[in-house]
Amino acid sequence: MKYLFTLFLLLFAFFCMAQKTANTFLLTYGSGKGDIAHYGKIDGNLTTEHQKSLNSFGINYHEGLNKHLFIETGLIYINYKYTTTFNYPNLPQTETNNTLKLLNLPIKIRLEFAKLFFLNAGLLMDINLDQSDLAIESGVGATAGLGVQYYYKNRFGLTINPQANLHGLITGEGLIETNVTFGLAYRINKN
Repeated sequence: MKYLFTLFLLLFAFFCMAQKTANTFLLTYGSGKGDIAHYGKIDGNLTTEHQKSLNSFGINYHEGLNKHLFIETGLIYINYKYTTTFNYPNLPQTETNNTLKLLNLPIKIRLEFAKLFFLNAGLLMDINLDQSDLAIESGVGATAGLGVQYYYKNRFGLTINPQANLHGLITGEGLIETNVTFGLAYRINKN
């Protein structure tokens, strides 16, 4: 219930901000590869993870600072399914199926150039929606990407954004994710 309340507050703040000086809204879908990573030193690893699928769904908002520079934010739901294999000495090998569900709040800078291309990079704020999965805790991450966009009459658009995301940087364990995100965009103000 607390997650629904937090989500409601974030969406409310998001849409209130959007009404003030809105620029572009996007609905996004992403698919890609992921890997559970250990950012610190580990004294021997007796488990391995193998990806089954990684998908994301989101709503993004871009606020224009000038003609080429934007602030990006939004809410993105990430669903990562993977198998963990346990390799303990003198014991039979066992596998478990796991699902990691993250709610992600990106805060990025976006630089558009040559009308069709953009660079985006920034921070990620993650909330683990399934606290039973101990591999990832809620925390901070980083993201960077390069994309292409096309707008029809400077109003309706399509975007393709290959990107790399690192989740859980501060906690020592996290998800390294590379994906391609497809977006349907609507511009409220013409630039």
